[in-house]
Amino acid sequence: MQPQAIVRDLPAAKAALEAFRGATPVERVLLVGDGASWNATGARRWFEANGFAGMSSFFDFSPNPKESDVARGVEAWKAAGAEKLLAVGGGSAIDMAKLVGFFAANDVGLEGALALEDVGAMPPFFAFPTTAGTGSEATHFAVCYRGREKFSVAHPLLRPQGVGLFAEWTASMPPTVAAASGMDALAHGIESWWAKGATAESRAWAEKAIRGARANLAAAVNAPTPEVRRAMLEAAHAGGEAINISKTTAGHAYSYILSATFRIPHGRAVGILLPHFLRLAEGNGLANPWISSAEAEALLEETGLAAKLPTDADSLEKLLSENVNRERLGNHPFPVPGSFVRSLAESLAAS
Repeated sequence: MQPQAIVRDLPAAKAALEAFRGATPVERVLLVGDGASWNATGARRWFEANGFAGMSSFFDFSPNPKESDVARGVEAWKAAGAEKLLAVGGGSAIDMAKLVGFFAANDVGLEGALALEDVGAMPPFFAFPTTAGTGSEATHFAVCYRGREKFSVAHPLLRPQGVGLFAEWTASMPPTVAAASGMDALAHGIESWWAKGATAESRAWAEKAIRGARANLAAAVNAPTPEVRRAMLEAAHAGGEAINISKTTAGHAYSYILSATFRIPHGRAVGILLPHFLRLAEGNGLANPWISSAEAEALLEETGLAAKLPTDADSLEKLLSENVNRERLGNHPFPVPGSFVRSLAESLAAS
């Protein structure tokens, strides 16, 4: 896995970006981002004041990156004659940048990327998260949807060479985004800690993610301070480092179809499942040392994420059973019984 250069303050970022750009004309740097956060975070002002005015840009994609979005991004890359890649935004923006750069550099589509045949190039790439949640800046995979089906493209080169972690750029997150993204960070830590693919290194990162998110998430939503924002950004990055090694497990495996069907943020989908999987783990002798199922349930209430889904239990059970991500489910440390899926559906269905 390629090493990452991580900068945590803006003066250091200026020097790092000057080295990253080198002699490349600014218009040949493609910015992939969320237009709203690009302006609201102060990132646009900072980049323009530091020699990056006039970059090419690609903002035209959906919150859950779709195959058709990536195709438009590749066209934007080619039209700009781009040579280097910046991502500024949440996990969707960073994933989109990964996919655009990777597909363009290797002249592949989704099938070619998934097959990983003769694939091995990626342009120089620097990522700047503006949410504290996904940890995508630390991982070597990216999500891409075809219809309601979610695919994970994975390759060591997808991991950005450079990362900027600036807590001040997360200050514009509304409470709902802080809640959902922060819950995703917590879930990454929890799922990574018990994953079959866990190692001593990933468990150390997972512990950091769980401790940081557990201690700061409610405050990040309800009474954020610069210190709390910094702690949540570091927890999110730690969660990304953890799942970069271990990958996620059953909570994520069942969450994807909830986001796609009910149009709820990924972090909320993962969050409402989390207490149930913690309770299942506790019953299987895998109680988490840093957070219990009851504490996770209370945290959902504190952050406003607790929710029922607008469907009945029978329909929800069928949806979950037929659309679970088998790869992620296979990384869970013990089988998930059908009786559990039924109880899950009964707990979450509004009718």
